[in-house]
Amino acid sequence: MTDFKPSDLSNVSTLQSSDLIVISQDAGGGNFTSVTISVDDFNDNIVANVVSTTVTYNVTSNNRFIACDASGGAISINLPTAASTTGKIFEVKKTDSTGNVITIDGNGSETIDGSLTQPLSVQYMNVSILSDGSEWHIL
Repeated sequence: MTDFKPSDLSNVSTLQSSDLIVISQDAGGGNFTSVTISVDDFNDNIVANVVSTTVTYNVTSNNRFIACDASGGAISINLPTAASTTGKIFEVKKTDSTGNVITIDGNGSETIDGSLTQPLSVQYMNVSILSDGSEWHIL
């Protein structure tokens, strides 16, 4: 394993004082790589913005956790574009005990682990979804 030196960072000239840097080393113990994360992006994924809904809901980039009560009928949770929420994680949970389905819908043709929608049909069933900038992934 080699020692880390600040010169190992390729993007050091573009860093802001409010940036966080995640540094990793390859499996062979040689090369270092870094990813810069703005504090705002980091906080957006840590600080939970909780929303409760009983009707179809359009998720915004400010949301984090969406609690869904479908006791009045099936509802859809519409995701924003993956490109506008790269790296963002959303959690959706079904809170009611009815058989009414909550459908999580990717934006347009964007898929969620290869499917256009992800159903939640059982009470307390939940899913965490991450945007990679073009599609959605279940964690």
